[in-house]
Parts: sequence; structure tokens; C-alpha cells
Amino acid sequence: PDREALEAHREAHGDRFEREGRIRFLQVFLSRSKRGDSLPSDARDMRAQLDALGDAPPVGLGDPLPGLRPELLVTASKLRSGFGAELADAVDEAVLGAWRGPVASVYGLHFIKVLDKEPARVPPLAAIGAEVRADLLAEIKTELRKERMDALVDAYTVRVERVP
Repeated sequence: PDREALEAHREAHGDRFEREGRIRFLQVFLSRSKRGDSLPSDARDMRAQLDALGDAPPVGLGDPLPGLRPELLVTASKLRSGFGAELADAVDEAVLGAWRGPVASVYGLHFIKVLDKEPARVPPLAAIGAEVRADLLAEIKTELRKERMDALVDAYTVRVERVP
């Protein structure tokens, strides 16, 4: 298929190629295992510190968690699978630019501040050309198979004779 056919297929079937929106947010994490019984009071103190920060970044606040950066850009589904539904829902519903929390995850408590939300999108053909081509060829193959089967069925007549 030429570029024009691929572009037409991409546009006609955008739902097949859509990429999930992403959310960029800051977070401050409080570890349940590190803080133990002091977690609730530490969370109240952290909330007060974050409210006092204004627009300043939360440098040096919270606990480390391997692989967890203070600023993340993720899809809701990755956030849900990595940290649980409660945190993913809180990030998705958060108001831009305002601290929210504490919100529980499987690891502890998080305070989040959503910086940006990118909507779902269909990437340009230049980025997903191979995927669009494979999808179009699969569709053509299915249609050709159906046409061949229809031709075979039309080529034969089946008669049922009753024996007395």
C-alpha cells in the first residue's frame, strides 16, 4: 500500500492506533515501612510543608522509593498497575497545579501535584507507519479470504435427495 492508502487507513481506524493520554505530576512519598506508627502524623506535617511551599519544588521532602522519581510522566494504566487504583484515580481527578493527598498506594502515602495532562492521541503516520501497514494488510487478507470463500460457495450447488 502507498502512503496515501496508509494515511486513509490510519484516519478511518484511528481507534486502533490511539495512544493513551499521559499525566505529568510531582510527588512526595512517605514510606509505610520506614515510618510505621508515625505515618499519620508525618503525613499531616508533610501536608502543611507542601501547602507552605507554594510553587516551589518539594526538594528533599519525603522518602526514597527505588525507581520512583519526584516527577513522573505516565499513562493512567501504568500508574494503576504500578501503584494501585487509588493513586491512579487521585492523579486522574486532581486539579492542575494543586497539591493533593495523602493518597495511599501499595507502598505508602503520596502527595501529588499534577503539572500537565496530555490527551489521548493518534500519532502521525511517520511514527506508526509499520503498525498501520500491518493492520491494513491484515484487513486486506481477511477480505480476500472472505471473497474466496464466497466464490467457492457460489460455485457449487448442494442438493439433498431423499431416498424412499
